[in-house]
Amino acid sequence: MKLTLTTLVIIEDTSDNCNEISLCYHSFQEDPNRAKSEIIAAVNGVYAPDKVFNTIEEIQEYFEYVHLESQEIKFIQTTTAIKDI
Repeated sequence: MKLTLTTLVIIEDTSDNCNEISLCYHSFQEDPNRAKSEIIAAVNGVYAPDKVFNTIEEIQEYFEYVHLESQEIKFIQTTTAIKDI
């Protein structure tokens, strides 16, 4: 069994000494483009209609810190392997 997890982390304000995750979005879509679209829609669900994003790049330009990562998680008998993709 295989699971693909794409995560977008947004930190809105990095000016203080305690950088806390402001928002974290996840997608379980296996296709990277569908995962990004799903995450963009979730971000727009929070910020629209004041700000609407069409791409991950627009999100990265707008916020102070953004990290996008995809991982493939495989369940092999009694072990779990996590591989960054």
